[in-house]
Amino acid sequence: MRDVIVHYHIFKNVGISIDACLSNSFGPGWHNYDVHEDWANITSDQLYEHLTEYPGLRALSSHQARWPEPTRHALQAHPIVFLRHPIDRIGSMYSFAIYRGEPFAEGKTFAQYVDQLLEPATGFVARSAQTLFLSDDEHLTKPPGRATEVSTAHFTQAVSRLESLSAFGMVERFSESVALLARLLTPAFPDLVLVPRHQNLSLGRQENLADRLSGIRDTLGESRYRRLLNANEADMELWRQGDRIFDAKVRCGESMMAPDS
Repeated sequence: MRDVIVHYHIFKNVGISIDACLSNSFGPGWHNYDVHEDWANITSDQLYEHLTEYPGLRALSSHQARWPEPTRHALQAHPIVFLRHPIDRIGSMYSFAIYRGEPFAEGKTFAQYVDQLLEPATGFVARSAQTLFLSDDEHLTKPPGRATEVSTAHFTQAVSRLESLSAFGMVERFSESVALLARLLTPAFPDLVLVPRHQNLSLGRQENLADRLSGIRDTLGESRYRRLLNANEADMELWRQGDRIFDAKVRCGESMMAPDS
């Protein structure tokens, strides 16, 4: 059985930090796999075919890979994925876009940026995107054409996925997440080194989540902030459920590590 780590890299969810760990641990045995189109879906079957084409890979990261993880035949995939408070994630997206000088954000206030994100033509990037990425939907679509809209089925699948994973991460609990993932993965990957240190931190943002959310609310105003919350209702509930599920997995891991009484 061949063991491979598959990092499902949700944009602005500490993915660069995880990629740095995988690259440092495995060198040429890790790479990023995204196709060149502006938007694409890499299905589970396509991901499996790619991994079989590169038998030397120990780990792979992708923004475009879709679930389920490609475990089949003689391949055992070990997924890594992180969840983040959706409003904080959007704040981080703006900071990163300004830092990079991206045309979508350049010259715009955060309020103007959010207004653009919430326009139908922008698609689902600020509409419960994490729920969609964690669902079983292998063909997410964006404009032009009709963008994928989050549904009850998407949410149910996303929660079920978090429950079924042996471990996953919460951005707000990064150190705990790294410890949990390391405990799960190092038996199969003894050369893996996961370090609890962020890469690519957004500059100029408050360190405390509550302070960041309060600042976002003040900047956007109550009406716009409420619109943003409503657009991310599924992600908000997924984040709350994820925190609960994460707690259970941490407790389970601690009990397995505890010495016999």
